[in-house]
Amino acid sequence: MPELEGSGMTDEAAREKWDRRYGAQAFDPHLEPIPFLRDHLDLSTEGRALCLAAGNGRNAVFLAERGFQVDAVDISAAGLRLCRLLAEARGVTVRPILADLTDWRMGESRYDLITKFYYYQPDLFERICASLRPGGQFMFQTFSRGQLAFPRGPRNPGHLAKPEDILPRIRSLRLRFYEDRILGPGGASSGEEAVIRFIAEKERGG
Repeated sequence: MPELEGSGMTDEAAREKWDRRYGAQAFDPHLEPIPFLRDHLDLSTEGRALCLAAGNGRNAVFLAERGFQVDAVDISAAGLRLCRLLAEARGVTVRPILADLTDWRMGESRYDLITKFYYYQPDLFERICASLRPGGQFMFQTFSRGQLAFPRGPRNPGHLAKPEDILPRIRSLRLRFYEDRILGPGGASSGEEAVIRFIAEKERGG
């Protein structure tokens, strides 16, 4: 079972929502990571990785297969169960952590890589920056406000990324890659997606 971490009360509505969604998913041992992670991971990077909002574990397991020690954090026990099953099927180890990210303590200078995909909570960015080790990287991708032009994806503007909410909060990192673009069918998804995505690095002297 995943270990329960964090202080304060878990957001029960969010937990129940994601437990229902992941509970309805059939286990798929062939799940692949999001293309952005697969195509842009610096293969020279190694060490300890943190997957925030890890869900069914497709990105966490991919990183474990590439030699990272991986902590996979999610609010859904059902999602982390799929993560554990996927890790077992692929013959790797992932540490599942059941936690509400709004109050989970990431620690400082703990991780060489942190990923945050399709979960938008700008208040976490400063904590993520602090949790990176010098030279560590932060990889991010999620829907932007442009997604409202397409029929799928979040409808709540508060769940859609804006550059002005992001860039000031990661100013302590060096931005190595940044895109605010539309991903078309046949690319990163089965439909069009408006996304913001970036890779940022903590200075080794910082």
